[in-house]
Amino acid sequence: GGLDDYNRAIQLAPNYAKAYYTRGFLKQNNLKDIQGALADYNRAIQLAPNYAKAYYGRGTLKEKNLKDIKGGLADYNYAIQLDSNYAKAYINRGNLKTSNLQDIQGALADYNRAIQLDSNYAKAYYNRGVLKEDKIKDIRGALDDYNRAIQLNPNYAKAYINRGLLREDKLKDIRGGLADYNRAIQLDPSYTKAYCNRGNLKKNNLQDIHGALSDYNRAIQLNPNFARAYYNRGTLKQDKLKDIRGALADYDRAIQLDPNYAKAYANRGLLKEDKLKDIQGGLADYDRAIQIDPHNVKAYINRATLKQNNLKDIQGAFSDYDRAIELDPNLAIAYSNRGGLKKELKDIQGEPAEYNRAIQIDPNFA
Repeated sequence: GGLDDYNRAIQLAPNYAKAYYTRGFLKQNNLKDIQGALADYNRAIQLAPNYAKAYYGRGTLKEKNLKDIKGGLADYNYAIQLDSNYAKAYINRGNLKTSNLQDIQGALADYNRAIQLDSNYAKAYYNRGVLKEDKIKDIRGALDDYNRAIQLNPNYAKAYINRGLLREDKLKDIRGGLADYNRAIQLDPSYTKAYCNRGNLKKNNLQDIHGALSDYNRAIQLNPNFARAYYNRGTLKQDKLKDIRGALADYDRAIQLDPNYAKAYANRGLLKEDKLKDIQGGLADYDRAIQIDPHNVKAYINRATLKQNNLKDIQGAFSDYDRAIELDPNLAIAYSNRGGLKKELKDIQGEPAEYNRAIQIDPNFA
């Protein structure tokens, strides 16, 4: 029913908790009336203090709409206390633990419990797969969960996307990854993330430059505010099409849409430094990338080479190479470049040690 129907039901039966709950659900999910939804959930709970669904609904609203993580968790906990077989509540509590509390084992326990309660719950397998892939680094376990989610729901586009990325990125199964992206797009032709992922695969693994460009264009056409699509298209224009102005425009747009997009600053910095000879502009972008993400190894490497080659800031370059190696001790280029610095300083012992370490990591540096 619509809002008018629920209003009429409440008018006729002002103490009917379920009517408040369902109206709250409608306000939250369809009408985006968050305060109205909260008032309805509160009233449903006031009328029926053991109404597990009302706590669950209010928990989703607190977590997702009000960003009240503690409040959301308390409501999920109480919903589960009232109904220990509430699989959906375990799923949402697991999601909250993963995203907001970094409680990986707690989240895993919740997903396991949801699956124990309902072994045909596709979403539970999908969420557990994401946790295993991203947090636990259990790639085979994640693949098994994505497979099961798709087996239970063959139209689960998100599961195809995640399985596709896992196949492409972790298992180096390019054909399998492409097939999954194709299927996701077939199921949901407006799925922007699927076009982006497929574009990346075509660019990086199939050398299908125009196919990749077409996918990025389609993602942007579907969602003109999708920062990642502009960034990906920018890298394609910069690296493959040598369209420098086009790449710059795409990086600018990505940063305009997401001012905290560290990767976009790092790439734009390299383009400014290398192609436009705008050294100060490049440096400013590297600085911003590192400010946003102090673990962005690429930004430290790029800033170090800029300091070394363009500013003759030897100590600054050393500091950045040191930080890059601290973050990634197997980064051959950092050792090689630091060796070049030591050569400039006539460090006869230090220079060969750096080059040897680079070659040890990657023989191509020989």
